[in-house]
Amino acid sequence: MRRILVGIFLVILGISESPAQELKFDYSHAEFSADVKEKLSLGGNPVSATIGESFAVAWNAFGIDARNKIIKQTQELIKSGHRLQPNLESYFAGIAYAKNEENLSDPEIISFLNMTDRVIKNHELSNELKYFNRMKAFFEYRSLYHTDYLDMSIENDQYRFVYVDPEAALQEAVTESAVEEDTAWVEEEWQEEEWVEEEWTEEEWVEEENLEEEVLSIGELLAEEVVTRPLAGPTILFDNLDISINVGYDSIRLEKVRGSLLIIDDVFVGTSARIDWQTAGFEKGEI
Repeated sequence: MRRILVGIFLVILGISESPAQELKFDYSHAEFSADVKEKLSLGGNPVSATIGESFAVAWNAFGIDARNKIIKQTQELIKSGHRLQPNLESYFAGIAYAKNEENLSDPEIISFLNMTDRVIKNHELSNELKYFNRMKAFFEYRSLYHTDYLDMSIENDQYRFVYVDPEAALQEAVTESAVEEDTAWVEEEWQEEEWVEEEWTEEEWVEEENLEEEVLSIGELLAEEVVTRPLAGPTILFDNLDISINVGYDSIRLEKVRGSLLIIDDVFVGTSARIDWQTAGFEKGEI
């Protein structure tokens, strides 16, 4: 009896001390998607199973270059410590929705995967997961931002995928700032004879309370220059799009929008847009 107990103890000890089994896929083009589908369905989660099925459908439509990139990225993600769930599941979902929901062309898929390459090479696991989740939501909902309480869906859009090197963007911003300071500052040399002190009479003083307060219209406020944040990291550049902002009980629509979505930061940097202010109570042409 004692020998049996010792044997059971040693087996349990061996199991507890053994390293976690490394995640592996069949990386052949013929079997990879089926293996992804099978592994995502093992947990019995219907959402995971649906993602696996969607990925298998998209895989059949990918060319050789896209398949090679996806396999290579999967190997790199596993090597760097990404787990099947939620990390790789979100990665596979983004790729599946890019093809099945957004219907990206082969060149657009390659461009998306090239941007993903840069994210994998330059970011930590936590930021990579943010990127996967946000690209998944972007393709699934066709939205810049989506929750149960707020949706910023897009229509009539034309966009490109780019990766802006953060260090290069920071250096460019610093250089531009230095140039602006140099050109704005002109040192003037004053001669003693040029300075004449003026004497003011009481009539020439204007009391502060007599000054009229400057009132700016909304149009004038919107026309003021706004300093925008520099682009950095994985970015979607929009040459044109319409945005419908819906909060459930109210909505507003922006048309002919130009701007950029900073994916990891979850920030949209707009440069121009047209808005119908009548929904806010203003008359047409008032602003």
